[in-house]
Amino acid sequence: MLLAVYPLLDIHINIIQTQGDKNLDKPLYEIGGKSIFTTELEDALLNHHIDLAVHSLKDLPSTLEDGLIYTGSPEREDARDVFVSNRWETLAAVPSGGSIATG
Repeated sequence: MLLAVYPLLDIHINIIQTQGDKNLDKPLYEIGGKSIFTTELEDALLNHHIDLAVHSLKDLPSTLEDGLIYTGSPEREDARDVFVSNRWETLAAVPSGGSIATG
């Protein structure tokens, strides 16, 4: 998206593995909650190792570290939910009174 607006921009992608990416065998509450997905990104920004970070808004803390700002997000794409079942082919096929879980 940046290149569409600034075609001469020199971009380097630096993929940062967070504790949340590495610790897949333990529940979040055991390894630090939501901050396990952002601490390494915040550190890289604050230490000037990267200029910006892209991350899922749902994993960001409600307050940012001093020196960091939330600048916005792109227009959201189609966010319709998906129906997954090992029994019924469509949501309409689920019988009346059937149990449906969300996540």
